[in-house]
Amino acid sequence: MPHIIVQCPVLTRAQRAAAVAEITDAFSRATGIEAANVVVHVQEHSYDEIGVGGRLLSDLYPELREKERRVREQRGASPSA
Repeated sequence: MPHIIVQCPVLTRAQRAAAVAEITDAFSRATGIEAANVVVHVQEHSYDEIGVGGRLLSDLYPELREKERRVREQRGASPSA
């Protein structure tokens, strides 16, 4: 059973669901492995946890920090929502 790990910024539930569906479909088509056997694990990371050039992305791009705050508010700060 293939296991695909996706590392990405914080997403809404709708974005996660769409990404999982698309990734599963693409992998299934490319490999011939049935979609029912494809596992996709989404690992979300805050922009406060990613650094580039010695600075956090949330400091480099304040708009990303605001976007993440809005998504977390929508989710009620729950990682599974």
